[in-house]
Amino acid sequence: MTTVDEAPKERGSVLLVDDDHDVLASMARFLRLEGFGVCMAQNMRDAVKRLNSNESVDAVVTDLNMEGGSGIELCAFVRCEFPSIPVILFSGMANTKDVVEAMQLGAETFMEKPVAPDELVSQLDKMISDTAEAAPLRVTPDAGPNANSLNQRVREFEKFLIEQALSSYKGSVKEAMESLGLNRRTMNEKMSRLGVKRG
Repeated sequence: MTTVDEAPKERGSVLLVDDDHDVLASMARFLRLEGFGVCMAQNMRDAVKRLNSNESVDAVVTDLNMEGGSGIELCAFVRCEFPSIPVILFSGMANTKDVVEAMQLGAETFMEKPVAPDELVSQLDKMISDTAEAAPLRVTPDAGPNANSLNQRVREFEKFLIEQALSSYKGSVKEAMESLGLNRRTMNEKMSRLGVKRG
């Protein structure tokens, strides 16, 4: 199912993608009140149809885990076919591998569910503004001068996920690393490299 908002788009047009209708409707309602135009899709297939239509889309905000195609697959499609459109990924069940893959595929940022509305608006404003100013020069994020920026963003998200896992499991490294799909050695190396404190 795809629905389209015809309200004014003073702050840009956003494609929201999530297979949870309640989450989709809540985010769309907030963004419309904030002055964004919103179109919605509940799976990757409908999102691709919307992107291939003639309607302008300034940014994509997509859930990571969906039936019929993941947010990472959608991110890869956007990067290939519409490289000037920035992508925000969000999830309540992401691991380090997911975040690294998403960032390598060109996602601008990653947000944890439940998404903080004010933070989402701030990110969208910045991304849409940056894209409008730099669209003719936009390159893939693993090339040229953007490589260092990508690496830094990946490190920041890795640290964020590890700290969140440790917090969720009350400082238990064993449980945190299992939730992230890491072995003990890799977990210890990442904690040391990223400056993550135990407990």
